[in-house]
Amino acid sequence: MIQLGLKQIDERVDNIRGIELGMWSDSLGLAGTSDLVADYQGELSIIDWKTATYIKKEEIMLSYILQGTAYSRMLYELYGMIPKNIVICSFIRFDPRKPNPFMDQDIYIDWRVYNPLDYIRRLKSIVDAFHYQRKQREINNSDTVDMHG
Repeated sequence: MIQLGLKQIDERVDNIRGIELGMWSDSLGLAGTSDLVADYQGELSIIDWKTATYIKKEEIMLSYILQGTAYSRMLYELYGMIPKNIVICSFIRFDPRKPNPFMDQDIYIDWRVYNPLDYIRRLKSIVDAFHYQRKQREINNSDTVDMHG
């Protein structure tokens, strides 16, 4: 599938800074590995590759966007670099048993671009809730151990 997208990738992606770049954020309490850190149409971006069998709605894309927002924050904390974009590039192969004469090799490449600043507050809220719930579980588990221990 990637071979079919090479022309589009070559036209849009340049100046690669990291492939499968492991990062972390002390402020978020998260770690992860981004697919690609590079320029997308001339601007520093976090690029995430996806494969799919259908075009995803925006609601479904939110988890990918938040993941990219986290990587944006990590890149800033670790290297002082501020990505302008989160790019989700989906290689979509519709039902291979039903060829589509309007598509090259039945592959559609869906490029979506988001601004990480539009999602940072939402990410921070979700991460804070996650850490709070985790701490509550730890407290509840230690209370259970103390009561039965």
